[in-house]
Amino acid sequence: MHPFTSQDIINSGLSGAGGVDQGKYSDCVFEASVAAVATTASGRAAICDAISLNANGSYTVNFPGAPESPITVTQSDFVTLGLTDSATWADVLEAAIIKSDPGFANGANLPPNATGAADGSPPTPAQYALYLLTGYPASKGVASSPGIGVQIAERLADGRPVVAFCANNDEGALVSSHEWTVVSCKTQADQITLRNPWGSYGTAGTTKDGVMYNGNAEVTMSLELFGKYFGEVTFGDAQGAITGTVYGDSEEGMSTILATVALAPAGWLPPRPPPEPSATSTKTVGGSYTFSNVPAGKTGISVYSSFYGSADATLTVIDGQTVTQDFVLTRKGTKQ
Repeated sequence: MHPFTSQDIINSGLSGAGGVDQGKYSDCVFEASVAAVATTASGRAAICDAISLNANGSYTVNFPGAPESPITVTQSDFVTLGLTDSATWADVLEAAIIKSDPGFANGANLPPNATGAADGSPPTPAQYALYLLTGYPASKGVASSPGIGVQIAERLADGRPVVAFCANNDEGALVSSHEWTVVSCKTQADQITLRNPWGSYGTAGTTKDGVMYNGNAEVTMSLELFGKYFGEVTFGDAQGAITGTVYGDSEEGMSTILATVALAPAGWLPPRPPPEPSATSTKTVGGSYTFSNVPAGKTGISVYSSFYGSADATLTVIDGQTVTQDFVLTRKGTKQ
């Protein structure tokens, strides 16, 4: 059974982020990512599905990004590991990463063959952490880049987790070499709010060097200061869309046709037979098709018509963008 609900996570405070309190382990990347994922509806659902309660009181964790590597967490592990998260679900996740990958938990050392970058390159620790927690690749940006505030605000509005790496501590106003959860971004007010995964930081109501301390380990600053003191920004749940039109070519001429279009399973590359019923598929409408919320990265796509045959393609889906892929099928028996 799954012992935690989305409401349980929300009840941890700060829309879920309040359940995370980093302790003695150098796992700020993982903890900040957990807090970011917990603030999103899809992330809370993923966390709930990842944790199972066993008959003996232990837990089994199946991270979405590593579903074939279950991790057992016992009640005694909480004491032995000395975890300090305020929510049990957060303790379970932190215990799982410490037990399964102590190198990543204590210093963000990536495991061999780590994946998670939306562009297929070797991932950063934050990209890997968000991929592990959601099963979706992550993209990245730079805090000082033009328009970064709009990008962050749009991702948050879409219900996606965002974390940022502090590269300069602003003479003690912040914690550098440290990952933070991005809580909100108000571009019109020129404000961004972040949370320190420590769970406690700064004195509420005070300000230092332009950094306002809000309580609950949250800080607010201008986007200019954010660009000055933070470096990499990582966006989880990297997704795009695929759209296109399927045409049929016959002796009567070319026209749009009814066909089945399917996305291939992860890791698939053509050639392949006509799409199986189990594939993510759709029927064309007026010859057109659209797939939304497609994980960023390479994917295969195929089209099939009983009258016109089939075709395949390999696409690279880019975070936040729409890729167009049209197909032209030649009717069976048509003279070439």
